[in-house]
Amino acid sequence: MRLPLWFCGLAALGACAACDDPDAPGSLTVAWRTGQSACDEVGVVRVRAELYRFDSADAAARAEADCRAGTATLADVAAGEYTLRLAGLDEDGCWTHEASDPRVRVPAGASASLEPLPLLRRQRPLRVRWPFANELDCQGNGVEQVLVRVEVEDLFSAEYPFVCPGLAADIDDPMRPRGRTTVQVRGYDGSGRPVAEGSVELPPSVFLTDPCAPAIEARVELSACGATGCGMD
Repeated sequence: MRLPLWFCGLAALGACAACDDPDAPGSLTVAWRTGQSACDEVGVVRVRAELYRFDSADAAARAEADCRAGTATLADVAAGEYTLRLAGLDEDGCWTHEASDPRVRVPAGASASLEPLPLLRRQRPLRVRWPFANELDCQGNGVEQVLVRVEVEDLFSAEYPFVCPGLAADIDDPMRPRGRTTVQVRGYDGSGRPVAEGSVELPPSVFLTDPCAPAIEARVELSACGATGCGMD
């Protein structure tokens, strides 16, 4: 059916009006890639895309698609800037891969597309536990603060202080690479003197196990330092 020219003109004016309306919702098409391997080879079945405002921890928009599709569209989204997060899910729905872009823009009354983001294996936090060998708590061992040192081969080294009344802490450092990891914990008394220590080594395979677990567990048993002090560097 041939449409009259006046109808086409009205449609064009309506489209332009939507583009000029700063409150008109827009849409964003996001894309991903899994390197040289296919989705099936890396174990990613579906990909969830989420947009977050900078002032909220709740997703402002969400879409999900088959990983093999390579794209997902977030439609009817308020115009503005967002943080984009992609979550690659395995066949059990566990979050195993991820990608993000800290600043994407949804246009008013229009559609936008992004270049493909690489889906990389998710960097889960380290949950470090430091029970004492004598089964007493921090107070019973005279420990007020602990210093956790994480080293990944020759690639990474960082220290994290924690108060000792708790016997565990999560370390979520995006700069930490995967690899053979050494976790060292040293306990200090109220005067800052080291009084207890321990360490454990995690093989690279630990980062591939139990993908549904929210964190990688590292249990470091603390023993009292000897008469000559603690032996860790």
